[in-house]
Amino acid sequence: MQRFQARNKEETREFDFAVDRSVAELKAHLISVFRLQSCKIIGLRIPKKPENEVKLSSLRLRKGLHKIRAMGPSAEEAASMEQVDKLYEEKMQIEAMLEEEARKEHERQKEQARIEAKKREEERREREEKRRIEWEQEQERRRQQRENARGMNFMASRSDTVEGAVVRLTVQAQESKEADRKNRLILPQSALERVLEAKVPFPLTFKILSHSRQDGNEMEIEEPTDVKNGPQQTVVHASVSEFTAPASTAYVPKDMLSRLGVGPGAILNLESVALPKAKSVTLQPVTTRWFEIDEEERKSILEFYLRGHQFLESGGTISISYLGENLQLRVKAIMPKVAAVSITDTDLSTEVVEAERKLPDIHKPLEVSKATSIDLIGSEYSYLKFEVKDVSKAYLIQLAGPALKVGVDMYLSASEKKPSHIRFDKAAQFLEQPELSISDADSFFSQSIIYLALRAPENKDAKTSVTVRLTSKSKGSSQGHVLGTGVPPTAAPVIKSSQFSECENCRRPIPTSRMTMHRLQCVRRNTYCKECKTVVPKRHFRRHNLIQHGPIICPDCGLEVLGGQAEMKAHLLRQCKMRAVVCLFCPIRLRFCERDAHVRECGVRPCICLKCGQPFKKREMKYHLTSKHGMRPEDVSFRDYA
Repeated sequence: MQRFQARNKEETREFDFAVDRSVAELKAHLISVFRLQSCKIIGLRIPKKPENEVKLSSLRLRKGLHKIRAMGPSAEEAASMEQVDKLYEEKMQIEAMLEEEARKEHERQKEQARIEAKKREEERREREEKRRIEWEQEQERRRQQRENARGMNFMASRSDTVEGAVVRLTVQAQESKEADRKNRLILPQSALERVLEAKVPFPLTFKILSHSRQDGNEMEIEEPTDVKNGPQQTVVHASVSEFTAPASTAYVPKDMLSRLGVGPGAILNLESVALPKAKSVTLQPVTTRWFEIDEEERKSILEFYLRGHQFLESGGTISISYLGENLQLRVKAIMPKVAAVSITDTDLSTEVVEAERKLPDIHKPLEVSKATSIDLIGSEYSYLKFEVKDVSKAYLIQLAGPALKVGVDMYLSASEKKPSHIRFDKAAQFLEQPELSISDADSFFSQSIIYLALRAPENKDAKTSVTVRLTSKSKGSSQGHVLGTGVPPTAAPVIKSSQFSECENCRRPIPTSRMTMHRLQCVRRNTYCKECKTVVPKRHFRRHNLIQHGPIICPDCGLEVLGGQAEMKAHLLRQCKMRAVVCLFCPIRLRFCERDAHVRECGVRPCICLKCGQPFKKREMKYHLTSKHGMRPEDVSFRDYA
């Protein structure tokens, strides 16, 4: 028993010693941690304990605290533990404060990195914009050097020019297609030397006096003779394109030679002239086709083409190429009233008067509830038009007459004035009794004028007639074939009933009692097309396959398009190089194959931002409006600058 008590006293003493040692180690560890964190705050450096020693101290601390809590502390031990808890709380507060400071520092560094990245991106864009502007300036400088080498606009602002200086040249005319644009000549290098020697002011304009013709070695002067006024010379003005022609030779546009009444090989007398600045000009279109173009587009076309002219002659003609057409405008009057005026570096007031002649209307008018007879000659198209006055109603077009025996196709369009089997919005073709109806369900019905084309493809060279009747009706089912819908004009809903059966040939529901008779007639007259799932008369089936499923030659670019009318429509909208597109910088419509050359010339034109009034080139306006004014790239148009 004494031995047992002694052993308990010994174990208690060992335990008390272990607790005292653990408490001492705990105090030392917490004090060292507190000092370490405090030194970190004020920026001092102190030696750190090895990591394994710190872990060992923490392990001993946890074991000691566990034993103390298990046995119950004394008063002194409780005070020590309170001090330890206070130190531990202070340590936790310091750690939380340090973590918050570290988090704020991380956020600050992250924000700083974002600002620096944004700044680097802006600097990169500025460098790219600067390089682009420098590249454009270099290209402009090289172009100017090339033009100077050819003599075009050479020394245009030099101060040693002499007003009234005149240079006279005698050259042999040769026709050149390169000089066909804007009445410009190509002269030899010797002409430039004489111009510089005489100090003639630029830009150069020559007056061409006609004319001598060379027949062998003999020179004969031929002057046009007017019966009333006697002999007179034809005077034509021309500017200079470049000085690259052979010696004593001038390349002259073909239309200029025809105005002079001479051909290639003629000897022309040239004389430099200084033309007065134009104040106003009156133009008269040759035909009314000019006024069919949108007013905003007409204004842009005039501005673009007049910039390319150096002068205008009274009674002359301005030729404008527009979507494959040659539009001509006569110079009716100019101010001041002289033979020719310069339009370079001047504010020109332009007035356009009524056309010389009105184009004949090939469209026969079609009125509601009235029958209109029209002749069909061979397989050519005959055109009609009618006006949609009440959009709340539907309109039905019906045909009657002897032409139906050979078959008549109808093509309708709101945008094309001459609809055809290639360009149409709705059609009725390959039918025995063609009918076509339109209503507000059709996308083109909002247009006020609708154009209609009729033809009899199987008519050969014969002449036949057809009666067209237009009636208005309440809204109902739409009749007619629209490309891309896949809904055939003769398609009928499938009726599921025991009294009806589906015909194997035309896929239509037919009363069962009449199926035998119907099948005999249907097989003899109709054929079912499996590709477009329509019923076609047997005599039109070959033409149906040829037009709707066979290859078609594009009338604009000459490309053979496979897949029939649907593929041809997609080709005309997105693939044809001759399709009409709009310039990126102005409202002018032009061929797709001509757009790049037009954009290069139109993009360098000066313009003014309507928001801030700063001058830019047209091709720079999109970047300016998006970067400086916050506009979206898809919202920028040529109407945002002038």
